[in-house]
Amino acid sequence: MADRIVAGEFLTSDSAGVLVGEELAELLDLDVGDDMVLLGAHPAASLGAIRAPIAGILRAPEATIGRTFVYGSLATARRLARSEAAATAIVIRIDGVAGPQDADLMEQKAEALRAVLPAGLVVQDWLELLPVMDGYLRILVPMLSIMAAVFFGLGALVVVNTLYLSVMERTREIGLILALGASRLRVMGMVLAEAGIITAAGAVYGAVVGVGVVLVVEAFGGIPLWGQMAAYMREIGIPPVLHMSITAKQVLLSAGAMAVVAMLAAWMPARRASKLEPMEAMRYVE
Repeated sequence: MADRIVAGEFLTSDSAGVLVGEELAELLDLDVGDDMVLLGAHPAASLGAIRAPIAGILRAPEATIGRTFVYGSLATARRLARSEAAATAIVIRIDGVAGPQDADLMEQKAEALRAVLPAGLVVQDWLELLPVMDGYLRILVPMLSIMAAVFFGLGALVVVNTLYLSVMERTREIGLILALGASRLRVMGMVLAEAGIITAAGAVYGAVVGVGVVLVVEAFGGIPLWGQMAAYMREIGIPPVLHMSITAKQVLLSAGAMAVVAMLAAWMPARRASKLEPMEAMRYVE
């Protein structure tokens, strides 16, 4: 918020002044150094009134915020509430939290606080404070699961098509191998081994490309948004930039899941190769 100050200075912990938005300052014809009267109510102290100087004027991310909010220090709020111990909420920032993917860490910290704080104090995690975001994530997770299922299905089709064509092209060679005494299980193992090599190479290549794309995009500062979405994000004080992140767990999970799907998909062409009759296979003509 300090970088949004357009006049005056930002508040300190013991500052007696307040910050107002440009819109409110214009509406009330206020300037830095002027006094304004604040009226407030507290459940335990009834009504309160104080005179506070304008320490600074800030450019709020949205005009409604600039017209309706006054920012003061905790000491100023306690004077207004006529209570030296008044506080309705304490916001805690947890180190190491980069986004929703760190929800487990936030829940651990919340549980630890619940265990040590006295009765009467409520600890709320970010989903309880932002129920709208909770609903959004409840919709987003199934959508991402459906998209993942589609992509894994397409990967399985690629493996089936590649190996099926490979078996068709080598029908005579497979027939010859069977005629020379190779067991059907061995032939199936050969096809599955080929599938394993293709899958491993694809998983490594995909992981390298995926991590590389994330690193390159973040090296350039993320993906800038445009249009109405960018304008809206600027209004609410959020930089209009889409950032990408990836963890080792995500890479290993994706590669492992794709490997399992690919090996299952390879079972059909492998089974077909093992069921070939040697004499018919050697007479096969494409």
